[in-house]
This record gives sequence, structure tokens and C-alpha cells, in this order.
Amino acid sequence: MSTVRTRRLTAATLMLTAALGLTACGTGGSTQTNQQYQPGIGANVRTGDVRLYNALLVANTDDTYALSVGLLNTTDEEQTLESVTVRPLEGSGSVTAEPALPVELQPRQLYTLGRQGEVADIDGSSVELGRYARLTLTFSGGDEVEIEAPIVARTSTYSDVAEKPVSPESSATPAPPPAADPGGPGGDVARSDTDARRAVPILTDRGRPFVVRRGVAQAPGAISPVTR
Repeated sequence: MSTVRTRRLTAATLMLTAALGLTACGTGGSTQTNQQYQPGIGANVRTGDVRLYNALLVANTDDTYALSVGLLNTTDEEQTLESVTVRPLEGSGSVTAEPALPVELQPRQLYTLGRQGEVADIDGSSVELGRYARLTLTFSGGDEVEIEAPIVARTSTYSDVAEKPVSPESSATPAPPPAADPGGPGGDVARSDTDARRAVPILTDRGRPFVVRRGVAQAPGAISPVTR
């Protein structure tokens, strides 16, 4: 009888120990399962009218920082970014930067900020590379979104983040050159005699060809072989 009782007591002790172990894994402020998953190094805000994704500050070569962040406007109205305030998590001092280029968020659309250098001249005197900074993004209507974002060094990973604002003129496709004037330089008058003798066939409404030679149309039956 004592042997059976001892076995029961041992089994109960093991069950209690296992239960306490599972309880410890499910509690505590630093438990990974209780933390919001962030796949990238940047910080995220997944609530509110304007949501932030992968926010971070990228160091420039002139002791300034460029902001890189995805902005999602979840409302049915356009939102405009008006300013970004940066302050350290510890200590005093803050700087505020206004976008060098318009940042207009269309309803229900994601805007990737940083490729055009919209906010790329943030003074870095109050923050330190390798640490976090508290960012406050102010939008039209007075709405503010606050986030703690990392400050990272500029590497090939962040090559798409511009150090300076990219003007619309530099990113626009160049216009094609104007067509040459037939009577001016580069036109028919300036062509060689060989080019001038070339004929251009034109089909009539009956499918019979005309040939235009130096501006004179020749009737069908009277045309000469077309020179190409």
C-alpha cells in the first residue's frame, strides 16, 4: 500500500511541476508570443487613420537623417503630411522637419515615403546612430501619429532611400526632339539629290497608287518605279 501511495504522490508532483512551467511560459512582459510581430527592422503602427509600416531613420553623409516609412491612409479622405518631429527617447532636445516635396496620401492607398527624399534633411544633433528616436508625424487636420523608430546606418539595404529631395524635373522622362521643318534645316530642302529623287507611294480610294515626287502627284499609269 505504501508503494502505491508513493507512486501516486510522485505522479501528482510531476503534473504540478509541468503546470507551473507552462504558466511561466505564458506570462511575463518580455514573452515573445505576447509581442507584436514585426518582420523588418523598422517599427510599425497598425491602428488609427494613418498607419505606419517599417518606419526608420537612415543616416546621411552630412550628419542628417532621411525618414523611410510606409504610410497607409485608411480613411475615405485625402491626408497630407505636414511635419515630422524627432526627439530622443532619453534626454532633451527635438527637431522638426517639413516635407521638401508634397506628401499627399490618397484614400485607402499606401504611400512609400523616402524614395523621393521627401523628408531627408532631419537634423541629427539630438539623436544618436544605433538607438531609437521618438517620431511624431503631423497630418492635415491636426492628426498626429507617434512611433519609436530605429536609427540605422546607410548601407546597400537602404540604397532606395534618397539622401536629398528628388525634383520632379530630374525624374521626368525627357521630351522627344521636335520634328524637322520640311523647308528648314534638316528638312527636304537640305537633303541630298539622291534623297530628293526618292518617291513616296500613296494609295487612292480604289487602291491604285499615286507617287508624290518633290510635292507633285503623278497620275496612275504615268508613274515610274518607286525608288527606295
